Amino acid sequence: MTQSKDIKSTPLLSICINTRNRKDLLKETLDSFIADIQKCSELVEILVVDGQSTDGTLELLQEYSRKFPYFRFHSPDELVGIDEGYDLSVIHATGNYCWMMPDDDLLVAGGLLKICDELRSERDLYIVNLECYTKTLKTDLKQRLYTRGSDRTYQLPEDRELFLNDCLLGLSYIGSVVIRRDLWFDLDRSLYYGSYFAHVAVILGSERLHSIRYIDEPIILYRSANSSWTPRSFEIWNMKWPELVWEFEGDRIPSLEQIVPREFWNNKRTVLKSRAMGEYNLDLYRRYFSGRSNIRSRWALLIIAFLPICFLNSVVLLHCLFFKRSGLYTIYNVMSSSRCPQLSRLLVRALGLRLA
Repeated sequence: MTQSKDIKSTPLLSICINTRNRKDLLKETLDSFIADIQKCSELVEILVVDGQSTDGTLELLQEYSRKFPYFRFHSPDELVGIDEGYDLSVIHATGNYCWMMPDDDLLVAGGLLKICDELRSERDLYIVNLECYTKTLKTDLKQRLYTRGSDRTYQLPEDRELFLNDCLLGLSYIGSVVIRRDLWFDLDRSLYYGSYFAHVAVILGSERLHSIRYIDEPIILYRSANSSWTPRSFEIWNMKWPELVWEFEGDRIPSLEQIVPREFWNNKRTVLKSRAMGEYNLDLYRRYFSGRSNIRSRWALLIIAFLPICFLNSVVLLHCLFFKRSGLYTIYNVMSSSRCPQLSRLLVRALGLRLA
């Protein structure tokens, strides 16, 4: 189902959202944009792709479509993945620029006006910062996605390595990307469906992307530990992410190994943390590591796969609480991933933190 309206003029910006079965969170996200959009409705449209939700999302989208002339939605006839959903959102958008937003994070008041003002400089890509909060958005975790500290403009190709050093890891969060819509079609996105980072492939693979503007002031309130892909996070972050980045940048950026290690498993602390968060298990060991030629490394990875998650999570949490107490974001994510949540909350509270 595609819902359409007469477009009187080309919007400056399309807010592109992909969703499935997160009606209540989506409503909060949409309302945060609508609160801002009233002041610039002639410049902005909202386009939502609903991937066959069964929780009343379609009815919500129909309601918003009736109420707001700048709101449209597309409901495919079949299930679509994250990459395909965002691809469809850009295909059906009409704005000169597309801002791809998750369906659970909120816009900071006044953020949309700031973005529209920035877009008048007509860069190819804009990078938006965020502030991390707890899942309920009640507690600021004092963590930003990007930590540059000031706005910056990059000009490719001469600034490519600097840009990647500053921004590559943050690009993995799709909400930080505002891209010129016509550049989106320079690459066959279907080749990267299932990677979870097709938008990064578009950015890294574009030969026409030259002028990039980074905006340091946080414009998004991010719900930590709320990702829909959390059950697959080990595979996504440690396999799919480096594979995609190295496909595009492996021969071009000397410092890439420091930014995105190609073989993360050489750092056993990374695997231990993944096990502590319940992400790494015996099935993943068998799938990715059982055939490795390095026997010592293989045995270490196998032993980690058997370590008790609850115990390991508590050890990592206590380490963070005593030695990295200022890292609220890490503490919160370790606590949220615990298989023994009551114990983890008790440890956090006993050491004087309240992370609601």
